[in-house]
Amino acid sequence: MIDSLSTFLQKRRDDAYSYMRRLTALDKPIVLRSELSDLFTSVCEDHPESRLADTPLGEMVRIAQEAAVGTPWIYVAVRPSIGRWNYLRFHLEAVDVEEVPVSEFLAFKERLLSHEGNLDEWALEIDLEPFNRDFPRMREARSIGRGVEFLNRRLSSSLFQSLDKGDEGLLRFLRVHHMQGKQLMLNGHINDLTTLR
Repeated sequence: MIDSLSTFLQKRRDDAYSYMRRLTALDKPIVLRSELSDLFTSVCEDHPESRLADTPLGEMVRIAQEAAVGTPWIYVAVRPSIGRWNYLRFHLEAVDVEEVPVSEFLAFKERLLSHEGNLDEWALEIDLEPFNRDFPRMREARSIGRGVEFLNRRLSSSLFQSLDKGDEGLLRFLRVHHMQGKQLMLNGHINDLTTLR
C-alpha cells in the first residue's frame, strides 16, 4: 500500500495536497474516521474530474481509523485488515508519505494533546510482556470477538490435559458454581475426587 500511495503522491501532488490542506484547516489535533471520510467525500465532490475515490489515496481514507494533525505533519493510523495496523506520516509541504512505528505515532499524538513541544525523555514505560507470556493468544482473525469461547476451550482443555493435576482443578471448578447457597454442579455428598469419579 505504501508504494502505490507514494507513487500516487508523486504523480498527483495537487489532488493529495488539496485533501491534506483541508485536513489541516479543520484545526483539530485528532481527526476521527468519519471526519476523514466526510472530508474526502467533500473533496471528491468539489473535483469530480479527478476521480479520487478510485485512487490509492481513496483506499487509504477508506481504511483510515484516525489522524493526528500538527502542521506540517499528518500521522494516519490505518487498518488494512482485521487485527493489522499500519501508521503513516505525511509531510504537508513535500506531499510525501512514509511508514512509521506505532511508538512514533503515539508520541506524536501525546505531543499534540499535551501542548508541549518536547515530551519528557524519561517518560514512564511499563513492559507487560512478562505477564502475557503464558497467556493463551488467538492466532486467527476469525477468532476476534469470540474471546470467551476461546478461553473456555483453552481452560477446559488444560483441565483435562494432565489428569493428575486436572482432577483437583475440575473439582474446585465444580464447587465454585452455586446460586443462593445451593450448589449447581455438585450435590452435598461429593467432597473428594474418588466420590466425584
